[in-house]
Amino acid sequence: MAFEQVTQLILSKITELLKKLPELLGSGEEDDDEIPYTVLSLNGMTLPNPRTAYTRLYKHITQKDATHSHAVELLNKLFNKRANRRKTT
Repeated sequence: MAFEQVTQLILSKITELLKKLPELLGSGEEDDDEIPYTVLSLNGMTLPNPRTAYTRLYKHITQKDATHSHAVELLNKLFNKRANRRKTT
């Protein structure tokens, strides 16, 4: 099997797993054993440019629009704030 074929097979299996992951994790509704979540699918091949990922991620998390550079800044603040609140053990 050629390298390209192996690569394509691996990528198809990863894609298949990622599509099935929400089902494996549960419904995403609040439950005693589950944390609620929503799924955002970003396919780099369908984005007009890579910077669009930041704007879509920011909109998905906050329901607000932002330019890509502002979204990067706001996402950095958001994730750094969350990381600083975690207790280290």
